[in-house]
Amino acid sequence: MATNHSSKRPATTLRCGNIKATVWQNVSEKGPFFSTTFSRPFWEASGSPGASFLHTGFL
Repeated sequence: MATNHSSKRPATTLRCGNIKATVWQNVSEKGPFFSTTFSRPFWEASGSPGASFLHTGFL
């Protein structure tokens, strides 16, 4: 069973312009694996920050 990455820090975070890629390392019975989350931060009309999640993949 894979670990829940919400309680630990990402392996790395990369930025290219306004796109952010977060790489998470997880461990399963078969060994470690990595998953990625791509997001694009933005500001709401009300002035509060928001984020649009573009894609999640496994490596």
